[in-house]
Amino acid sequence: CGVCEYCKKGQDNLCDQIKIMGFNFDGGFQEVIKIPSKAVNGKVLQVINNDKLAYEEISFIEPLACCVNIQDRLKMNRESILVIIGGGRLGLLNLLVAKAEGIKNVILIEENQSRRDRGKELGFDAVFSGDEPDLPEQLKMVTNNRGVDVVIPCCPGSKALDLALQILRKKGTLGYFSGISRDDTFYPDINLIHYKEISVVGSYGCSVKHSRKAKTLLESKKVSVRHLVSHRVKLEELARGMDYIKNGDGYSTIVVMN
Repeated sequence: CGVCEYCKKGQDNLCDQIKIMGFNFDGGFQEVIKIPSKAVNGKVLQVINNDKLAYEEISFIEPLACCVNIQDRLKMNRESILVIIGGGRLGLLNLLVAKAEGIKNVILIEENQSRRDRGKELGFDAVFSGDEPDLPEQLKMVTNNRGVDVVIPCCPGSKALDLALQILRKKGTLGYFSGISRDDTFYPDINLIHYKEISVVGSYGCSVKHSRKAKTLLESKKVSVRHLVSHRVKLEELARGMDYIKNGDGYSTIVVMN
């Protein structure tokens, strides 16, 4: 809206009047998009300053900006030990943002072997399945006995949230980046927040400020996302593209407008 307390502070992602394309009105799976005048006045439109940046790379600005949001809020430093749970697209984008910010030690926990292997290739400093019986000890070994400072779960499972709380060191920080799906058969041990004095930092979506930072990361090539494009489909093949997403096939499916 531009006039509420959140908008004035640059926290427009928390505005009560926010309207999100693809949620509150039709999204981008169309050849022509009408942008509401309020959005234009709110300066959500951005000019890309790198002609070599492909449209499919530009499409990553929004999810990348969500990762910028959580990591800006976590206020890590180069020596922070960061664990990311979930090696899908958002897990990898969080890795790329962390490395762009100079975080030296970023660790992946992912149950899928192929995604663990790919994660290692793309820059994770260590990878684990999460099923290791001595996982806390192994994490200490790869962090010079320090332990884990920050965990960002990038998947909706309640067990992932529980694992995050289990592996965090005392005074560690949980980046609550992904909401969890309801599971009546399992409940995370949130008492660990109390016993270990864990800080919880939440983030939701992204603001214009985060989008601009994400755009700059792509323009400057500090972050490269080309290798995350797994499939390309035409607009009339959208159903097939949705199947790729539902089945967790690859990282990103791009709808190509020709």
